[in-house]
Amino acid sequence: LQRSKKPGTKKNFQKKIFIGDSSSLTLLDDLDGYETTFKSSNPSILKVTKVSENTCDYYGMAAGTATIQIRIRSTSGLFFMNRPTTLKAKVSVSPHAVSIKFKHSKYKITKSKTRKVRITLRPSITKEKPVYTILNTRIATINKKGVLRGKRPGTTYVTATLANGVRAKCKIVVKSADK
Repeated sequence: LQRSKKPGTKKNFQKKIFIGDSSSLTLLDDLDGYETTFKSSNPSILKVTKVSENTCDYYGMAAGTATIQIRIRSTSGLFFMNRPTTLKAKVSVSPHAVSIKFKHSKYKITKSKTRKVRITLRPSITKEKPVYTILNTRIATINKKGVLRGKRPGTTYVTATLANGVRAKCKIVVKSADK
């Protein structure tokens, strides 16, 4: 968002949404005496609807990037002297992932070391992130970015789950450092 000396500071909004999902953008400033318009730079990707003078809803229509253009104009004074303030908010729209697969069916890791698990999501242009869970956290742990850490020798399984419930599973073998 680009800010000028005139009103128009936006509240936190989602910069990334999925096709079929919606969110809101709210301007923080008091806009009494101002008129606002909200418009999408590409309505086929992002549909924008004005809710009130300081809020709009936006809806992901197709994959791509679009900008919400916000024009704020004073309603007081001489019409030709009121230059509008223009704000922009860029939004990326991506499809939901429909399938997930680990690159390897088994990962070997040494105790106290780390390793990132690799996944393949379809469609490949999705921005969705899976949720990782590990069966036995005494043997290994995994963080939200997919980085494994070996804790003690043994075997466990990691599962990656998408928002639609689709899962992938792989085996994790932790070896002791002296082997």
